[in-house]
Formats: sequence, C-alpha cells, structure tokens
Amino acid sequence: MKKICILSIIIIFALTTKAQFLINENFSSGLPTGWTNTALQGTQSWTFKSSPAFDTESDGQYVVFDDFTLGAGTTPNEASLETNSFNCTGRTQVNLKFHHYWQAVEFTHGYVEVWDGTTWNEVADYETTTQGSLISPVIETIDITAHAAGNSDVKVRFRYTDGGQYGRYWYIDDVKIYSDPDVGVTQLVAPVQLVCGNSYTATENVTVRIFNYGFNDITGVPVSCDVTGAATYNLTGTYVGTITAESYIDYTFTTQIDMTTEGWYNFVSYTTLGSDTYSTNNSNNTTYSTNVASFPYNETFTTKAGWYAGAENQWEYGTYTKMGGNTGWVTTLSGDYSNNADWYLYSPIFDLADDHIRLSNLKVSVLLKMVQIG
Repeated sequence: MKKICILSIIIIFALTTKAQFLINENFSSGLPTGWTNTALQGTQSWTFKSSPAFDTESDGQYVVFDDFTLGAGTTPNEASLETNSFNCTGRTQVNLKFHHYWQAVEFTHGYVEVWDGTTWNEVADYETTTQGSLISPVIETIDITAHAAGNSDVKVRFRYTDGGQYGRYWYIDDVKIYSDPDVGVTQLVAPVQLVCGNSYTATENVTVRIFNYGFNDITGVPVSCDVTGAATYNLTGTYVGTITAESYIDYTFTTQIDMTTEGWYNFVSYTTLGSDTYSTNNSNNTTYSTNVASFPYNETFTTKAGWYAGAENQWEYGTYTKMGGNTGWVTTLSGDYSNNADWYLYSPIFDLADDHIRLSNLKVSVLLKMVQIG
C-alpha cells in the first residue's frame, strides 16, 4: 500500500525577544517622533549632539541643555524635553531609567516629571549635587509607579531651569521606561509541528520557553500548560533556577502527554509569577494537529483545528460579525502590502493511504495574494 503525505512547508523566522519597553530612546535620529522640545524661558531648547563624547551604552548621540555656552548674560533659561504619550494600562509597576550628567550650580534645577493624565508630578530634582561626568555618567532608575501604573495617558519630561543664574549643563541619554519584574512564555518548544513520515507518540514531552523581559534576574518562576482538543491535560511546574535579565530558559514539564489520538491539540502555556507587573505578555497559544487519516474531511473551525498561518501572516483566527458571529479564519487586511506578498493559510497534514491515489507536488493551502495598486 502506497502512503502519500501532503505537507505544507513553513519558513520560520527566528526573532530575538528583548525587554518590552514603553519608551526606549537613544536619540540616534535627533528628536524622537512624538516628543516635544520646548523653550519655556529664553530661546534655547535642548540640543541633540555627539560631541563632546558622552560615554553611554548607545551610539554616541545624546541630548543636552548647555546653559554654560549661552553665557552669563543670557538668563533666565528654561526648557522641557517631553516624551510621547504611552499606555500603562494593565501594568502594576513602571520604571524610568536613563543615563545622565548633571553639573550642579546653586539655584539651577533639573526636574524629572511624570504626567498622570491630569497633572505633572515631580519625581526627581537635581540641584546642588553634581551627578556623574562625561566619561562616567550616572545610571538613574526611578520608580514612577505611583503616577503611571494603570494609566492610559502617561508622559515623562526633563525640565531644565537656571533660576536666573549662570548655569552649566544637563546631558541625558538612553531613556527607557518599562515594567519589572516581567516574565512570560514566548514559545512552545516541544512538541513541534509534524512533517511527512512522522507522527506523535504516547510519551510526548512538553517544553516551553520562559523569557525574562526585565532588567533584573528572576528566580523560581511557576509555569503551566493547558492542553485541550483530542486530549486534556493541565501541566504545572516551577523553574527553580535563575533566569537572567533579558534572556530565556526552556522548561520541560515532568508529565508527558499522549498525542496518538487523531485530532487537534491546543497548548495554552503561561507563567504565574505572583510579583509579575505585566500579565498581558505571560502566555503563548499554539495549535498542532495529528496527521489527518479519516475521510471525508470537513472542518467548520470551531477551533483552529491544526490550521495555521505562515510567518508574519495577515490571516487571523477569531469570531467575526461578518460570519454571523461564528469562528473562522479571516484576513486582517491591515499592514504594508507594497511588496506584493503572498500570505498563506496552511492545513494540517493529510495522510492518504490508498493504492489508487496518485498525487505529485501537491500543497494544501489557502493563498491570499495582495497586489499594491497605485
């Protein structure tokens, strides 16, 4: 008996996951999009420069208010550098981190302020104590949770004022706003999507990738995986080791699962760290199917049923009004189609074990071809 296997092939792009920043700016292109640079007193605003050298982690560009160069006869001077608005909904803790050099002069002030959607709130005031230097800037971390957490319209501004004095300078670079601790599952590592000639076994390992999005190491991360579909499992465990900042580990649950029953298997994997400050990125949802060997085949998509979209695809699975409130696959019709890209929706593998079937070079998929016009 000849066994014919129909296989849809995916090209998988490996992406490097980083900390999930609300703001991450090194001023490499000058004033960032959405930021404002305003002279409040006098005519001088903040200046974007690369000389003299300011020893920070980025590419050499930075922003500075240089009151000293303006001279003793040019006062008063005041200017604000304000970020774009960012959304902290769902976040229970928010940090501001930046590199700076503040040259102190009495009565001059370097304010750091946070907009909470209603008013500006002072979180730091640099005055008579010099902070860092050009060759050794201070790396400042400020907890802005009280004014930012849970708010949808948050901004940060750096405001320099010389108080009518002959001031000096404030250098700033590498501004980051983020939540910490923050951890989540980014990938189902095992089992993997079947290819022709393979099948699932009764002793499949389940391995998930746990990523530490924060800037501090995390130890002891609880993790779970709920399996539904052709079989039901609730896997739980704890990675007792340490996950270093902005890195990941692969964790294998002690319980193996039986995937020999034909059908689809949905894996919802997630971390349950009690101190996690942002739960939206905790989980990963992956659906795999066994080889389809029962025919005729009919699928109404009450689940994904082993179908999956290609990498960077414009297909989505969900419940849609235009389908009478039913679930199914639709195109998002959003994004950049200027490259005339093809977007594929892939079926499960069909295992056709029948002598009289003769197939060659057959791929089962749904193709959406978008052509840019004009």
